[in-house]
Amino acid sequence: MMWATGCATFQQPGDEWIARDKAKHFVTAAAISSVATQAADRQGYSESEARFIAFGVTLSLGAGKELYDQHVKQTYFSGKDMVWNVLGTAAGNALMTLAD
Repeated sequence: MMWATGCATFQQPGDEWIARDKAKHFVTAAAISSVATQAADRQGYSESEARFIAFGVTLSLGAGKELYDQHVKQTYFSGKDMVWNVLGTAAGNALMTLAD
C-alpha cells in the first residue's frame, strides 16, 4: 500500500537486500513483536488477538522509523527495510507461538 503512494522504494543505491542493517531490522522487529505479544497476552487478549496487536505495533514502529529516515534524516523510506521488519515480526510471533 505504501508503495502505491511513492513513499517507499526498492531501488536506492547502497540499499542491499542482505546487509547488517537488514539483520538489525529483522532482530529488532522479532524482539518487539515477541514482547508486544507477551504484553497483550498478559492483558487478557486471546492468542490470535495478541499476535494481531503485536503485528500492528511492530510494523507501526518500523514504518515510523522509515518515515523518520525519510523526513528527518532526509534519506529515504526503504521498502527493503520494511520487508525485513515484516519477516522479523512474523518470526517473533512464531517464536511466541512455539513458546506457548
